[in-house]
Amino acid sequence: MGLIQVFILISCIFAGFYSISGLQHVNLEIDQINQKSLASIKAIGVIDEQLRAFRSTESDEIGAASPEALTSLEAMIEPIEESVAAAIKVYEPLVSSKQEKALFRQLQAEWTRYAGTHKKTFQSTFSSGNRSQINEADSQLLQLQQAMSGTLASLRTINTAHAVSYAKDAVKIYDQTRTRVQIVYLFLFAILIASALTVHHNILRPLKNINGRIKDLAGGNTNINVPYGERKDEIGEISRSLDVFRLRQSKIRNYSTLPSSRGKKPMPNA
Repeated sequence: MGLIQVFILISCIFAGFYSISGLQHVNLEIDQINQKSLASIKAIGVIDEQLRAFRSTESDEIGAASPEALTSLEAMIEPIEESVAAAIKVYEPLVSSKQEKALFRQLQAEWTRYAGTHKKTFQSTFSSGNRSQINEADSQLLQLQQAMSGTLASLRTINTAHAVSYAKDAVKIYDQTRTRVQIVYLFLFAILIASALTVHHNILRPLKNINGRIKDLAGGNTNINVPYGERKDEIGEISRSLDVFRLRQSKIRNYSTLPSSRGKKPMPNA
């Protein structure tokens, strides 16, 4: 195998590995979308769902018609409150950007204030039985819940934007990889064309010319010039061997045309 063929083989292997590497990079970017942004959006959705359940149960508590109903609803809201806190903790490791971290701290502060106000409302204001104070406390609790919902909406928007950004980056990397691979293969194609021209010029055409000289010799024409004898490769060896054969055939032919009186002389050696 010649150096050109070895180079082409190595180049093809390199291009293949380069293509695989680029596709793996794209897959990594897509995994980032799945693992970070989509996981964050899902975690935010869980927090929002638990928060709505907390607020709904809280509203039922405020409207409870009997102490028994209130006690039952209090037993229901405690695990929901724990679920909200747990969902916030699950989301915390997924927070990455500076803006997202600031909003997450705001969310934690709002939840602490909301949960504290809830306990205070049902420990003092609700037990007083003053309906005006209860309604005012309910309005405050609703505002706190809506503030948290607004923060969650902002966090969801940020992560959606991140997902879109990651997707655009993945597409960009894919396009760059495709362009680079195309360039590599165009380069290989140019090498193949150059190799084909080189083989044609240095091997096929000389062989064709030598083959023509062999046919001339086969037809009895020894008055020919055998080219490529100066070459140092196999073509040169073939050409020199053929020229030796031509010279011998020429001597034999010249000897055979001498007068018969001289025909008893020994045949000349090559």
